[in-house]
Parts: sequence; structure tokens; C-alpha cells
Amino acid sequence: MAAIFAAEVAHPAFQIPSTTSHENDLRAQVWRILAGIYPLEPERRDGARFPYPRLIRLLPLATDDQPTSRTPTTVVGKHLSEDGLGFFHTQPLLDRHMLAQLELPGGGMATFEIALRWCRFIRDGWYESGAKLVRVVAAT
Repeated sequence: MAAIFAAEVAHPAFQIPSTTSHENDLRAQVWRILAGIYPLEPERRDGARFPYPRLIRLLPLATDDQPTSRTPTTVVGKHLSEDGLGFFHTQPLLDRHMLAQLELPGGGMATFEIALRWCRFIRDGWYESGAKLVRVVAAT
């Protein structure tokens, strides 16, 4: 997967380090999204976070990792990194494990399982949350 992705993104800033196949799949999907948004060399800082000002659809997961019957929530992306996602939302989130659907450049979606790590009320009815990317569920 990393070799296929490396052919898509020739820029040296978007090279994927070799790791396990599970980690390569996760990183390849994140870099596929970032390469479409940031075709030039990104600013490199601790944690390599990138602004991600896009809408994200969250679907709660039950304890058996199956989607629940609850209505999905749309949130506003803040940051995306190889292992995490930050976003804003207007309602408290009841679930800690969810599916997050992110747009792929040129169309399609990548769906990640995420684990909510923190949430705080910021102001004016808005919350900010951070989640760990657990695994890639699907990418089309």
C-alpha cells in the first residue's frame, strides 16, 4: 500500500516510513487526504498536525464495534495528523468510539475508527474534541 501511495505523492514531505501493514494502511489513508489538501511542503512541527477545515461525519459505535442506530453527527475539522483528529461540534458527544468519514481528494471517502480522547467546552455553544485514529475501516 505504501508503494502505491508513494507513486501518487512524489513530494518528499509526504513519504511514509516503513512500519507494520496495519500502520501503513492507516498512515497511507491520512497522507492521501493531506496530499490533496497540501500539495506543497507542509510546515513540520511536533506532532505534524495539519489544518483540516472540512466537515466530518461521525457515526457512534456500539461496544461490539458495530454502528449504532443513533443519528450520525456532522462536526467541523480542525487538525489531522497520522494518529489523531481534532474537531469542533455544537453538541456534547455521548460516545467515545465512533466512525469518522473524511473526504478524499478527487472524491470518495475514507472511514476511520476513532477513540475520543478529550472534549472541552470552548464558548458560544461550541465544543472542541480530540480523537485518536485507531484504524482504517474503508476507503473508496
